[in-house]
Amino acid sequence: MRPFPYQLSACALAAAALLTACGGGGDASAPTDTTAPTVAVTDDTTATTATGNVTFTFTFTEAVTGFIADDVTVTGGTKGTFTMATNGLSATMVVAPTANASGTITAEVAASKFSDVAGNANTAVASGSQAFDTRVVTPPAGTLATFDESTPPVATAFGGAASTISAGPTGGSGNALKISRPGGEVWAGAWLAINPIPSNAGTQIVSARVYSPTAGIPMVAKAEYADNVGSGDTQANETVVVGWQTLTWTFRNLNSAQTYNRFALIPQLGTAGTGQDYYFDNITVAAAPVTPPVSGGLQTFSSGFTSAILSSSNGKVASSGGSNLDDWGNAPVNGWSGNFSGGSGADSYAGFYYQTPSVASGLYSQIEVFGPNITGFSTSGDTGGVTLSDQTKVNFTFNPNPEWFNSSNNKFAVVITLGKRYAIDGGCRLQLHGVKAPTSADATAYSMNLRNDFRVAADCGSGIAPTDVAGALAASPVVSSFKVLGAGGGAAILGRDNVAGGANLSTATGGVYPTTVVLKGAITFD
Repeated sequence: MRPFPYQLSACALAAAALLTACGGGGDASAPTDTTAPTVAVTDDTTATTATGNVTFTFTFTEAVTGFIADDVTVTGGTKGTFTMATNGLSATMVVAPTANASGTITAEVAASKFSDVAGNANTAVASGSQAFDTRVVTPPAGTLATFDESTPPVATAFGGAASTISAGPTGGSGNALKISRPGGEVWAGAWLAINPIPSNAGTQIVSARVYSPTAGIPMVAKAEYADNVGSGDTQANETVVVGWQTLTWTFRNLNSAQTYNRFALIPQLGTAGTGQDYYFDNITVAAAPVTPPVSGGLQTFSSGFTSAILSSSNGKVASSGGSNLDDWGNAPVNGWSGNFSGGSGADSYAGFYYQTPSVASGLYSQIEVFGPNITGFSTSGDTGGVTLSDQTKVNFTFNPNPEWFNSSNNKFAVVITLGKRYAIDGGCRLQLHGVKAPTSADATAYSMNLRNDFRVAADCGSGIAPTDVAGALAASPVVSSFKVLGAGGGAAILGRDNVAGGANLSTATGGVYPTTVVLKGAITFD
């Protein structure tokens, strides 16, 4: 055989089997990847303003390599955990906003920070931003909830209502508590875990900005110290209108021994909800009532005495006494008691004595002075007297007899009766009871603080708490009578903080046990 006339390379010999080996036979028209990858930057914050950490997500248009935490420039915060997805299509970075500040966090990726598998680097700058506010909010004194706090109070719905903290309707301020009434019980609502409402003064007024879609509905609140235990249902003092308004609730029976750290809100009490939404914001409470720093002007209740039965202001003077030894009735017939008077002008005085021939288990001896031109209490309506406004003290001059003063319990009681007549139990009037320890057996000037030294002895169905003297004077500001008495044993009078008055049950003189009460000169309020 003749040899093949040409020398063939190994590559040519294999061409029939594999044309593309050694680069031969390829498609010269196939495209080359020259497109630069891009990234979109987003974050996980749904609110307008972040109050804590923000997680930024970096989403690439194709799988990339070489992207690390240092490729992200952060302003307004501090970089935290960085995670790159194994498929190269996304990454995340947690950023902590600057503490106790407000501003904007920006996460930016510059050009040439990552590449695709073809080696193309990014050319476009990409960034994401998020407003933040981490300032520590210190609510004003007396604020129970603004709902814009870093940690708002927890709201718990009950009775089939729903509660959330969210932005309120137009006219509100920031976030508010939203209570929805889609149905459920007629008493459905929500309660808040709050800082305690001051309860030492007995009465407190709580206010809130309230939004209602309906006018004239009952808007009820409760101050509680346990589940459904506390002040009871208290309706707002104002009539509810459509839109935003400030409502107030007056709680008159708070117990100083309890901690009222729950505040319940029951919109539309008594009616099943049909889809209404109510909003509550800026819930505040007044500070515990205190004695005003500036007292009112001088009010003269009595300027002295013209006799044992009449004051210089033409008010009736009444005296009486009794003990367990005579069935608690005045006993002038046996010489155990009597009234007396003397002096003139500022030195005029009136008194009453009660004395037993043996030790009693309880007795009282009292002298009562009525206001100017008042001859006694009306049996059908209010009784006049002296009207108080900002007066905070009662002033008078008193002396006991030496035997009582030197006895084991020489405290005397003071009873102030207010003029408004409450038509219960045949007629009822608020009384303020106070107890004072005398400093001398001689005539001595005393001053007692109305709000701090007295208690409300009976509320006459008004709901006024025993310690709420300010509430009693607001409800019935007219003082009709002023009474000073010795009352001990079974007849003891209780004043503020359950301090008991006394009488002479232990010290005898001349064969009797005397208790004598004497008022001298003027009785005034200032």
